[in-house]
Amino acid sequence: MAKSTSSDVLTLIRSLRSAYAATPTNLKIIDLYVVFAIATALIQQKPNIINKGKEGYMGNEKLA
Repeated sequence: MAKSTSSDVLTLIRSLRSAYAATPTNLKIIDLYVVFAIATALIQQKPNIINKGKEGYMGNEKLA
């Protein structure tokens, strides 16, 4: 398999930029919404990961 070079990567980035520039505005707005939704999900998940296993946190309460 051929090895990628930095010029190949730069060419790819330029190509993707020009293709995205041609994207209609309403699709760019949808892209922003998707990024926002993913970021929000990650932020909401972070406390669950940090406090995993601790009693009394987000549904981990022990029942009598």
